[in-house]
Amino acid sequence: MKKLLGLLAAVGLTAASTASVVACGADIEKSNNNTNDDGENIEGLQTDLGEIDNIFSDTLLNTFKAKNSAINISDYEVFSYNQTSAQIVKKKVTEASSWKPITVNFTIKPLDITETNQALVRNIVAGIMDENGMIDQTLTISKILAQKKITKAAIRTSFAQMNGIYLNENDIEIGEVDYTNFSVSIKSKNQNILKGTDEEIITLNRNVDTTNLLKITDVGRIYLPGEMYDNRADFFDGANNPEKVGMATTAYTMVFQNIGDKNPIFAYLAKDLASSATGILSEARQNIGENLALDFLKINLGWQGQGIGTNWLAKNGVFSKDSKTTTIKFEIVKEDRAILGTYRKPKLLVKEKMQLKFQ
Repeated sequence: MKKLLGLLAAVGLTAASTASVVACGADIEKSNNNTNDDGENIEGLQTDLGEIDNIFSDTLLNTFKAKNSAINISDYEVFSYNQTSAQIVKKKVTEASSWKPITVNFTIKPLDITETNQALVRNIVAGIMDENGMIDQTLTISKILAQKKITKAAIRTSFAQMNGIYLNENDIEIGEVDYTNFSVSIKSKNQNILKGTDEEIITLNRNVDTTNLLKITDVGRIYLPGEMYDNRADFFDGANNPEKVGMATTAYTMVFQNIGDKNPIFAYLAKDLASSATGILSEARQNIGENLALDFLKINLGWQGQGIGTNWLAKNGVFSKDSKTTTIKFEIVKEDRAILGTYRKPKLLVKEKMQLKFQ
């Protein structure tokens, strides 16, 4: 069980996205088709979304659905985005389907960073991010603070992601970090993106609310191998199996793969979660019937722990003790994707063989 608890962070924060896992080989060869596997004409879709409030997945997908009523939006997910556009892809891709990303364009409503905006997320998680956008997962939050290593790139991207916008370096002025008070000042350099002319103080790695960090709560498909899929209720149905806490731990571990993938800012906590997972899970299991089901689980990074284990993140004030519990939605499906050639046709093109070799 200890091994599984460790995997909760270690595996969950390094998983590749569903879209990138399956979008390979023959599927990419078909990306020039105008229709997907359901016959939807993806060339004829309305892709200009106009002004949107934020770029959280639900907002993008719901706006896209509003423009294209015939689309079954539950089949799609946001693959990537920037300040003016995003790519939407089919969740499940098979050898018979096309993998043609749908590019949608938009304008993000300027974020009000004045004191009057009560919805502004002012307590953020930040660590080390290099100029290439890579997050350093090797240090705990406490060591990052002690060594005064929080980078401005991390502050910029974390603030943007937790508020549902996209910031370039020239959109925001970031002051020097106050490591004594865990704070930093920010100021807008682009009123079209950040509305407000005064400096505002942002709190770093203190009293963060779970719901502000886990903005993307629908984490997509959980793929289970045959026997585990057939017995999925034993792992995921907490109401029917409250005594099987070990299996519940496995379920949380697997869902964390997708949570970390859909909320990349989570990676700053990789080291901390390795030691805090026991405390979080011990509290989750106290009411496992309410916290775990076949299509959702509830989690609160502010849970301190019950019985065994301690959540360092909550005990040391990184997460607020009043942090709200978040419901994570997912869909359990049987693993049937083209992995390591298992579902490949017997005869492969040379190009496919080369791609398969590196999957």
